[in-house]
Amino acid sequence: MREPLALEIDPGHGGPLFLAIAEAITLDITRGRLRPGARLPGTRALARALGVHRNTVDAAYQELLTQGWLQAEPARGTFVAQDLPQGMLVRRPAPAPVEPVAPRA
Repeated sequence: MREPLALEIDPGHGGPLFLAIAEAITLDITRGRLRPGARLPGTRALARALGVHRNTVDAAYQELLTQGWLQAEPARGTFVAQDLPQGMLVRRPAPAPVEPVAPRA
């Protein structure tokens, strides 16, 4: 039996839980932890592992299917897409905060 997907869900996400799950999956993809073609656990198994309702995981998977991060193959499962969304693989660092400049005397 496959090991459940260990996601790091941001507790301070502030939005719907299904989006936090989707974000955690995309983060694992961009980090290289989940590679193109990797099989994801079924919605029931992941929901059980996360302690959430299956519909929540299903909504996260549907969001990622729509965005192009995942692909579903009938009777086989859900996989990380072979062709990931362009421009999404490189995580850009947040810009450094700009310190105010004191006026010269």
